[in-house]
Amino acid sequence: MKHKSFFIAIIFVITLFLVSCAPSAPSSTETPPAADTPSPTETPTQTPIPPSPTPQMLFNVLDYSDCFAPEDGDGYTTFIENDALNIVVSGGVFSPCEGHEFSDFTFETDATLTDASTVDAQYSIMFRFNHQNWESYQYYELVVWGDEAAIAYADTRSNDMWTPLQGWVTIPQLNEIGQPNHLKVVAVGGKIAAFVNTYLIGYIQDDSLASGLVAFTLSNQGPASVEQHIIFENMKIQITQP
Repeated sequence: MKHKSFFIAIIFVITLFLVSCAPSAPSSTETPPAADTPSPTETPTQTPIPPSPTPQMLFNVLDYSDCFAPEDGDGYTTFIENDALNIVVSGGVFSPCEGHEFSDFTFETDATLTDASTVDAQYSIMFRFNHQNWESYQYYELVVWGDEAAIAYADTRSNDMWTPLQGWVTIPQLNEIGQPNHLKVVAVGGKIAAFVNTYLIGYIQDDSLASGLVAFTLSNQGPASVEQHIIFENMKIQITQP
């Protein structure tokens, strides 16, 4: 029994010794610094309407007489004065910029009805204008009449010669007769947007015409005894596809 007690005592002493020599566990473990969490990627904003293509070239009309041919006809006359195109009508006329076709572009101008004009004057900018021997025409236009504007497609070969793609909408803050209104169209492929004084008239999709001339128009929707007079100036065309 003595040997057994002695042996147990030895085992107990060795156990205490091993326990005392064992490394003590740390009282607490520091949490490693968290990795920098990247902020959520911002959702890209939707492409603005209308499309905003990057211009590749600016088409400048340095002399309007190089682009528009002044002429006199039955109920109309056009002339260049102070680097601007003037159109005077008792009926109606369109004046194209010959020799320069455009496909994708931004086309803008300032249009001023003179004080001699009335609210019966209807004016527009045509674009992608095509003609066959001046007997038939196809074109788009942004047209203004009174305080309203519309976007249309026209084809004189069709029974429905004039088709509104964006019906008439009222233009907020339209300048009065005698003050300029800024007209602008953006055409990229079949996507077309039109503005009057930065107000979006419409944003439409139509693939009828891919390219053509640009032109200005004026017509009198009132009595033939009344003459309407408009001045188109500061014309600018930014080409987005050479």
